[in-house]
Amino acid sequence: MIELYHRHADALHLPFEMNVFDSCRSERLFQHLVEPERALSEMIRVTKPGGWIVVVDTDWGTLSADTPEPDIACRLWHFMVTNFYNNGYSGRKLYRMFRQQQLMEIIIETYMSYSIDYGFARWMIQADQFEQLAISSGVISTEELERLNAGFESASEAGLYFGTLGGVIIAGRKLS
Repeated sequence: MIELYHRHADALHLPFEMNVFDSCRSERLFQHLVEPERALSEMIRVTKPGGWIVVVDTDWGTLSADTPEPDIACRLWHFMVTNFYNNGYSGRKLYRMFRQQQLMEIIIETYMSYSIDYGFARWMIQADQFEQLAISSGVISTEELERLNAGFESASEAGLYFGTLGGVIIAGRKLS
């Protein structure tokens, strides 16, 4: 009989012996880690030779939305990516990390999520939590933020809001 369970553990110190699992998977975790390379090493350590390691993660640097204020949006979102996440560019780093760990038979897929709902998009990127911080840090002014958000709200009311965010799915095989 196979016992199935979930176990809460530190991704940098997995409480398992070497070569235990047929495969290992992580989803949207690396963006929050200061040392994602260590988490990947742990995933590889606990995976049996021949097993697959799969990581799915967001690349917050791909965040975009249709706006007449692209400069303001870019400054605001760059601030968010570099100050709100430990590893906001995680998705674009995965291939390098897999190669550096000598994983083989690497398979990569990218995906783009979109939103046509401005309220949902604000909630998803947690805009309320970083906008005021961006103002107090001098990244954008209050007037610029008001202008940016007014444009998004106007587009939303007209049914024209559109934003996107990309991510990466990568798999690699542990050979030895």
